[in-house]
Amino acid sequence: MLKPNNPAAYRGLGFALAMQGYGSEALEAWREIQFDATPVLVAWGQRAGREEQYDMALFWYRNILEFDNTTAEAWYQIGKIQHERNQLEEAVESYRKAVSLGYTESVESLGLVFFQQNEFAEAKAIWREALIRFPDCSERVNWWRDIVFALMAEKEWDRALEVITKAMKEFPDDSRLYFQLGVSLYEKNGDVEQATDALGRAIALDESLPGSYRAMGDIMIHEERYKEAIVWYTEAIARDAEKRTWYLMRADAAFLSDDTALALNLYQDTIERFPDLAIAHYEIAKIYLLIGQQDEAIESIEKALSLAESPNLQYYLRAGNIYEQAHENEKALQAYYQVLTMAPNNETAQQAIDRLREQ
Repeated sequence: MLKPNNPAAYRGLGFALAMQGYGSEALEAWREIQFDATPVLVAWGQRAGREEQYDMALFWYRNILEFDNTTAEAWYQIGKIQHERNQLEEAVESYRKAVSLGYTESVESLGLVFFQQNEFAEAKAIWREALIRFPDCSERVNWWRDIVFALMAEKEWDRALEVITKAMKEFPDDSRLYFQLGVSLYEKNGDVEQATDALGRAIALDESLPGSYRAMGDIMIHEERYKEAIVWYTEAIARDAEKRTWYLMRADAAFLSDDTALALNLYQDTIERFPDLAIAHYEIAKIYLLIGQQDEAIESIEKALSLAESPNLQYYLRAGNIYEQAHENEKALQAYYQVLTMAPNNETAQQAIDRLREQ
């Protein structure tokens, strides 16, 4: 029989019992020496989670709750795993439990469950309640931003600007709030000067954040200032090289600026970076066709069709056009007929079929 004056043995016994699923017995062993195993079990759970061994992580967190079901971090970590597994009702319950225990890190995650389902009113309510309940929490700026993002998703630009104004009284130098300010100002009234001033302030406060540069590019596209858009998208990409759409928008801006050579180079850069991106092959096929490189156009559109996750009407229309201009009429007809299987009343495809049949 182990004695309390042998604490190492009691600790070891407790961990052995816990690993076999005997949480109550492990707790009893640790209580004999007044040992709190929670930090160790949390660390084990976090390590299992990082290694995507979610069942093992849940095992450790649930052991913690068997010892003490008021351990807020365990509830939060369980919620994260449930969220990752799309077990949303369970995740909400776990996140709420953590928040009820004062674990503020759970607030944003709880709101995001609803935000991601477009239940913006519920998400906003959670974040607003947290702002009232936790007046001194360091997470508050995130909740302010989250409320604004929900309002932006709802296109409630006036309300978004009101909330930004309130948030800035508390956090006057937050770069992300200035980013939201710039976007909201432009969406509300199209005031380029006000919007770019705010985005410029965001960049001055934190040059590392790519979103402000991307937003500048979007505004320049809308204002048909395509060369400037290319510069801003390039700056955004320099700070986050994994955003596929930014590469595409940069190449699109070059095409819209009538710089076909630059557009070709930028689409090629996009494909080199993301060779399995179907839309990049679709877009470059258009460029090849414009400059008379029909073989490359055919190769590109066929690559786009092969990479598309599902049949795409626009891809088949472009394929038909490319084949037709290359005088590969049978392939063109096949492409146009494919369009009609997806959209029987598509006039462009029907007219092309009639035209080819007359030849």
